Amino acid sequence: MDQLSALTVGLHTIEEVIAKYGNPDEEPPSGSRNSYTRSDGSTYHETYRSLRYHNLSETADVHVNVSGDGRVSFGFTGKYIGPPRKQS
Repeated sequence: MDQLSALTVGLHTIEEVIAKYGNPDEEPPSGSRNSYTRSDGSTYHETYRSLRYHNLSETADVHVNVSGDGRVSFGFTGKYIGPPRKQS
């Protein structure tokens, strides 16, 4: 995980991410959505612009969520790296 986290050091805005890694491999039109619970128990949702990079790591995809003010947060999704799967 340290190697993946190292990919994000010093990146705080979408402009910095694109300057370092170029255009994303994927940018889902629906973005990503997180749900949160307030202290009173009610729920609210936030939708973010989402960029996905598939080729920055051999073992994980890098997900970049962009807030409304342009700040970024990162997530990682593991890739299957075992033997080729048989087609049925």
